[in-house]
Amino acid sequence: MGAASSQINKWDDLFQALTRPDDLRTYLQSNLELTEGGRPGMLRTQIELLVGTLQVDVALLKVTEVAESFDTATFCLGQLVSHEPQLMSELPFAKMVVEGLSCALVKGWNVHHGVAKFAANALTILCICETAVPAIRQYAIDEIVGGLATWLQSGEEPQELDEVCGCNCGCAALSATCWLERLLGKTDALLDERLNGHARLHALCADLLHVVGRRDGNPFALTRLLCVPRLFANMLAARPALASDALSFLAFGLLHFDNPMFTEDAVQALLTLLRAKTAPAVLSHRASLPLLEALSTASCYLPSATSALELLVAAPGGRTSVYSLAAALSAPPDKVAQRSVPDAISEHDEVRAVVVADGVAHTVAGTPAGAPAGPAAATAKRDVSQPPQSRAVAVHIAPSCAGQSDSRSVSVFLTVSALAMASSSPSLTPSAPSGSAAPDSKPAPGAAPTPASPSASASASLST
Repeated sequence: MGAASSQINKWDDLFQALTRPDDLRTYLQSNLELTEGGRPGMLRTQIELLVGTLQVDVALLKVTEVAESFDTATFCLGQLVSHEPQLMSELPFAKMVVEGLSCALVKGWNVHHGVAKFAANALTILCICETAVPAIRQYAIDEIVGGLATWLQSGEEPQELDEVCGCNCGCAALSATCWLERLLGKTDALLDERLNGHARLHALCADLLHVVGRRDGNPFALTRLLCVPRLFANMLAARPALASDALSFLAFGLLHFDNPMFTEDAVQALLTLLRAKTAPAVLSHRASLPLLEALSTASCYLPSATSALELLVAAPGGRTSVYSLAAALSAPPDKVAQRSVPDAISEHDEVRAVVVADGVAHTVAGTPAGAPAGPAAATAKRDVSQPPQSRAVAVHIAPSCAGQSDSRSVSVFLTVSALAMASSSPSLTPSAPSGSAAPDSKPAPGAAPTPASPSASASASLST
């Protein structure tokens, strides 16, 4: 009787400690002894019983008493890991704790959405805790990625649900995008490595793209996944069709999502891809022109977009593409064949120049009313202090041509080499012989070639 009463008291102590997170560390440190009189310590015994409860067959979760015990066990393990991830990872039986939470992650939706989300929250905290034992972190990352991959395959329709751990998603698939965003918010080398090596990574990417694109999932889950070093480039090599769909989604989001945070994430994902020397593949993609236009707009306020464009124009055909795009976007359709790149800016256009000098953007705005655009643009350039090492110029043009119904604003980014940006150059763009491409560049597959009038081809591409 005395022994049974003592064990009951131990469970009471555990439950009381779980409701007072400030006292949880003290409780764990006082119960870390592995043996008591040659037998397993009480804490290990409790963990084993809790994990055993979570390993129950799914069919038994239909029994009310079993489901309640499952809920309680998930709360106990989740509370321990959420508040003391490092200490729990140092326990000799830490892997057993992760196994239990993994069971709760996979089976929790059969009990209550809060059970599954509570397990996901605990595993996410352990995965991003850089001070936790690396081996336990690796195991936790493998388990949560596998579990969330299973969630993404769920086809249940979303319902109106209460918020649990900051997530009010109404079904497993949508909730998975929420937890992936948190997991990938700020990755380190260990997390990057485990993600890139996970067996279900490409299946997860495909399902995630579907849930985000077709079921209104959290788009930041996808952008932050694509920001993981080497992941996007590896996908391009192993699953080119999947990478193509992901690139198309980024282009669509950049053009149509009015969200600066998404723009920053999407541009960072593109930059991560381009740093893997994939610029030719991006330029040959069907979404290359929309991407160039979106990056041009973002380059006026986002340094990472400037860096992405510099990588693109460094590839064969990249510079030609942006020149043609500049002319096409800045001229009305009926005049596109008669206007060259420097003349495409009319005296009625509002011009804003952004000169990138040694990584610092300097902005000059002006409305050259009644004056030719070329001199006005040249004046804007002279007003900016730029050393010979200046690398790029961004020009924002707001067309207001007669007969043009939509006075849309477009941003055109023209990247030129340091030689072309010599201080003696009188215009924003280097001149090239009529009918020839820019020096040391040729059109890439899918990119707009340079016709006799540099704007005709790009205009035709955009109009289609």
